[in-house]
Amino acid sequence: MTNMLFRKLVFFQIQVVICVILQTVGCGGGSTETSQDPSNQGAETIAMLQLPPYVKFDIKSRQYARSSRREADMILIPGGKFFMGNSDFMSEQIASAYSMTFWDETPQHIVNLKPFYIDKYEVTNAEYSLYIKDPSSGPVREPKFWKNPKFSHPKQPVVGVTWQEAFDYAQSYGKRLLSEAEWEKA
Repeated sequence: MTNMLFRKLVFFQIQVVICVILQTVGCGGGSTETSQDPSNQGAETIAMLQLPPYVKFDIKSRQYARSSRREADMILIPGGKFFMGNSDFMSEQIASAYSMTFWDETPQHIVNLKPFYIDKYEVTNAEYSLYIKDPSSGPVREPKFWKNPKFSHPKQPVVGVTWQEAFDYAQSYGKRLLSEAEWEKA
């Protein structure tokens, strides 16, 4: 019985490592399609071993640990082709309705993406505040609009950060910012 449990635990460990590799390396934009659906990898093993729902494998310590909600609350966006941008007709409709042009949205074209993950929830002011206070984050300025009560509630999405600040925040959690094509597909 112990040998079987050990085998299942090793199999789960391999699946977790593969998922981490896919998330950090293989889920960038690109044109290679895949027929596998990694969204359920390891779910049966977790249920069978009665592990807590948010589990990760720490490579350095070679131990399983409870993962944070932020790591677990991600959604797999399937890869494949989609139409990116607007058609000329749609751009004209938007331009006439809003008195502005969207020249960079045309021509509409087909983009092929690999599967990728996106956080289910936006980063809140409270979460970003913890990041700012963490000494390992280095010097990080307070977001521009935190002094305005309309934008400073802890549960509101953080606004007023630069692209570089958002990039640094994502990297500190082992994640990355989406490409324009990924964002549009999501």
